[in-house]
Amino acid sequence: MRFAMPLSFAAVAGLLSIAAVAGCSSSSALESAPTPQTVRVIGSASPTGAITMGVTATPTSVRSATLSASVTDAWHALPSAYESLSIPLSVVDSATRRLGNSSFNVRRRLGTVPLVRLIDCGSTQGGPSAESYDINMSVLSRLTAGEGGTTISTTVEAMGKPVAFSGEYIRCSSTGVLESRIADAVKARLASR
Repeated sequence: MRFAMPLSFAAVAGLLSIAAVAGCSSSSALESAPTPQTVRVIGSASPTGAITMGVTATPTSVRSATLSASVTDAWHALPSAYESLSIPLSVVDSATRRLGNSSFNVRRRLGTVPLVRLIDCGSTQGGPSAESYDINMSVLSRLTAGEGGTTISTTVEAMGKPVAFSGEYIRCSSTGVLESRIADAVKARLASR
């Protein structure tokens, strides 16, 4: 959202308050984990005293599911779940039970799954941008012991840019499918033991 108009200090403070509340009001879950969002407020003043402001939200998906297994058993199943989804591992921290990849590039598919099922980068005249963009992803899961089992929380972030011409990376949002597939793959590995 962009606008240009003279604003008083109180009006600017009010807009910042609205932006802060908007950034805290969204949630998403497979079961019950909130989705944190970052809100960036950009402002500049012109010589006429008008203030131009823009508010952008950074789409980050954090989704959680409960596994009826110990943290140790879930930790042993998690790497093979990532492997089955063709996500290469670059982060393996057994102390914090955090695993995944903080930066990898994909195009059109993640393993056998079309990216358009996993992320939304907007659309062009030719269709969904995730089909044609170079995508950089971060997919990280963390396991925590809880009452009655283990909670797996997976964070997905993605950015894409056009292949055919130069352009900046844009933020993409997760559809929630990848987070569900990771949790389901861990459950399947646990059930097969």
